[in-house]
Amino acid sequence: MVSIKEVAERAGVSSSTVSRILAGKLAVKEETRERVMRAVEDLDYKPSLMAKSLRSGESRLLGFIIPNIERPFYPKVMKHLEELAYEHGYSIILCDASESTEKESEFLHTLTGLRVDGVVFLPTKETTDHIRPFVGKLPIVVINRKFDIGLPCVLGDDYEGGYSAGMHLCRLGHRRISCIIDNRKRNYNLDRYEGFCRAMRENGILDYERYVIRGVRTPEDVPGRIRSLLEQPDRPTAVFAFDDTLAYGAYQAAHDLGLKVPEDLSIVGYDDLPFSRYMIPPLDSYSVPYKEINKVALNLLLEEIRDKKGPSPAVFRVSGELIVRGSAAKAPEK
Repeated sequence: MVSIKEVAERAGVSSSTVSRILAGKLAVKEETRERVMRAVEDLDYKPSLMAKSLRSGESRLLGFIIPNIERPFYPKVMKHLEELAYEHGYSIILCDASESTEKESEFLHTLTGLRVDGVVFLPTKETTDHIRPFVGKLPIVVINRKFDIGLPCVLGDDYEGGYSAGMHLCRLGHRRISCIIDNRKRNYNLDRYEGFCRAMRENGILDYERYVIRGVRTPEDVPGRIRSLLEQPDRPTAVFAFDDTLAYGAYQAAHDLGLKVPEDLSIVGYDDLPFSRYMIPPLDSYSVPYKEINKVALNLLLEEIRDKKGPSPAVFRVSGELIVRGSAAKAPEK
């Protein structure tokens, strides 16, 4: 790698002169500036990002820690956040925690060592002990979680999402609605379920618990878990899946049992993943407002970086919307 000293020798000036010319902080003769810039080009000199960070106090780098890149929801969140950061002159360092709080802790230490200006953090679990040591030392904004540890948190309104999905099916006349909940013990799942339960109670449906399926690990688990319910005489006529991938499993279960969607079984998902619009029929799904969440989170982070006042421990909830495409219809008469 070419050093600044080599550039200075080629141009016939001091290293400090090269450094200040490149930083635009030195008024020199045009001939000298051109000689330095020609040496930079000839030697293909690339300034050290770390050295530049030490001089300016800014790295123009942001860390983004996510739970698991293999989950379909996170890549679209990551792509949009990278685009927003780029518009503000920042680059993103992506850290995939693979559902491990130990890796999250290591990433926070690493990002601190790399002198990133801040971190957008999408935590794996509800535990916070490994995060607390960095509060006030590294600008951090949490998304998709609500933590009471002195950090700003930005998340979608999962209670509203569960309520909207439940009301959508109730308005179509469904009374026997299965609810498929994944195995992740998260507050957002609890909020989603409480919203769904409220919709059931408001419509006089009091035995909804009998159709609830909990602890589903993968979409492949859904057909086996829901089959016994769908084979009953008083089977569910509708399904609300806690994410779109579980809804795909419900499609498979309906197909295996010769049920048509939505004529025999209505299905509603959550997250509005890109694949959902290509299902047959296209899936109704509650769309999490990830773009607005990213925008709010990034603005909060950049404000903290700029003002250097420390974190603002507030919770920001952003409302989404139910996307209706045709996978839910009026309840069958029989």
